[in-house]
Amino acid sequence: MDIIGDLDRDSQKDFVVRADGILIFRKHLCTPDDKDLKEEIMKEARRIRTPRNHDAIWVIVDRLMKSAHFLAIWMTSSSGAIVHQ
Repeated sequence: MDIIGDLDRDSQKDFVVRADGILIFRKHLCTPDDKDLKEEIMKEARRIRTPRNHDAIWVIVDRLMKSAHFLAIWMTSSSGAIVHQ
């Protein structure tokens, strides 16, 4: 199956097939539309912790400046504690 060949020319530049055969879209890994696979990936991602044992990422998106901030937090953190980080 030639996924990239099926796209129009403008869209092709957003996709890359790595040497190991993995399909990447704008630096993001593409996965098949398989519910079980996606659930397994999400379960695995929830187990990841930072070196300081943070277990969640709080994402703050600034649409005006077109930027995002990623804060490593603990799931038990209160919003007041997060503001003071």
